[in-house]
Amino acid sequence: MAIKYPYVYDRKKRAIARSYTREKMTHAFVNGMAVPALFFAALALSGFGTALYTVLPSVPLYAAVFYTLLSIAQLPVSFYSSFIYEHKHRLSTQDVTGWIKDYAKSKALSYVFFVPTVAALYYFMTFQNWWLIAGAAYATVSLLIDYVSPILILPIFYKLKPYTNRAHRQSILRMCRKLGVGGISNVLVANESSRSVKANALFTGFGRMKRIVLFDTLVRNFTQKEINTVIAHEVGHYVNKDVHKDIIIGIAMIFPILYAISAALGIAAPALNINAYSPASLPLIALFYMLIDFAVMPVMAAYSRRREAAADFFSLEHVRAPEAQISTEKKLCDMALIDDNPPKWMKLMFFDHPPARERIEMAEKWKRKE
Repeated sequence: MAIKYPYVYDRKKRAIARSYTREKMTHAFVNGMAVPALFFAALALSGFGTALYTVLPSVPLYAAVFYTLLSIAQLPVSFYSSFIYEHKHRLSTQDVTGWIKDYAKSKALSYVFFVPTVAALYYFMTFQNWWLIAGAAYATVSLLIDYVSPILILPIFYKLKPYTNRAHRQSILRMCRKLGVGGISNVLVANESSRSVKANALFTGFGRMKRIVLFDTLVRNFTQKEINTVIAHEVGHYVNKDVHKDIIIGIAMIFPILYAISAALGIAAPALNINAYSPASLPLIALFYMLIDFAVMPVMAAYSRRREAAADFFSLEHVRAPEAQISTEKKLCDMALIDDNPPKWMKLMFFDHPPARERIEMAEKWKRKE
C-alpha cells in the first residue's frame, strides 16, 4: 500500500481519538494512582500490612508478596486497558498469549528491581538519617540502571534486526554525525507490529553502545523524510543532554522526597500503631511516595513538554522539513488515536508531550518565518 504524503487527518479518527484519549487517561489514573492508593491505605489502616509481615518476617519474601497482591489488584484494569480496549479500537495486534508473555516479562523485571530495593531500604533505615544514605544509594543504582537498561531490557521485549535499507541507513548515520552524534554502532528495527500499529523511534545506550531503533511500523508507514524528522527529534534530546538532565533531576529530587517520607512516617506510623522501621510500614511509605509523585506530576509534565518542544524545534532547524514534520505529527496521532487538542486541564496534568496541534503550529510558524 502506498504511503500517503503529505498526510491529512482522518476526520473519523479525530472524533474517536477524543474519547479514546480520555478513557486511556482515566485507565492510567485509576490503575496508576487510585487502585494503588486504596490498596496501600487499606493495608495500613486495617493492620493487614503488620499481620502480613508477622507471617512473613523475611523482608524479600514480604516485599514479593506485597508486590504480588498489588499486581493482582491492578490486573483487571491492566488487561482491559492494554488488551481489550486496544483491540476494540484495532490498535493492538497481539493475541492473549502474546499479551500474557509481555505482562509476565514486565512483572518479572519489576520483581527484580522492587524486592532488592525494599530490602535495601529497610537496611538503610537501621541508620540515623537513613534518607540520606538511601538517596545516595538511589543515585548510584539509577546511574547504573540508566546505562545498562536500554541495552539489556529492550531485547527482552523486541526482536531487533538491522535496518535493511542501506542507502537510508547511511543517510541517517551521516545526518546524526552532522548534528553532533557520532559513534552510533547500528540502526536497528524493532518488531512493534507484533504488538500494535503504533509507531516510534528511539536512541538507546551510551558511549560506543549508542544505537538508533526504528519501529517497523514507522518504517512501513512513513516516508524517509518523515522518518528523518523523528530521528532528528531524538537527536535533539541527545544534543540537549535531556537524558543527563533527567538523571540529575531524579537524583536531586529523591533526597527531599525521602526526607518528606521520613517526616510523614514519624507522625503517621505511631498514630496507626505501626513500627516505622519495620517492613510493616511499607504500605505507608508507598502511599506517601505516590502522593508526592502525584503532587509534582504537573510540574514534571510541564518540564517534559518544554524539552519535547525544544527537540521539535531542533528538528525543524536542522532537517528543515516542516511539511514532513507536520505530516508525521498528523499520521502519528491518527495511528495511535491521540487527541491533538485535549482540554487544558488534561494537558497540564497528564501530557508529557505538547499536544499535536501545538507541535504543528510551531512547524507552520517556523515555515512562515523561513
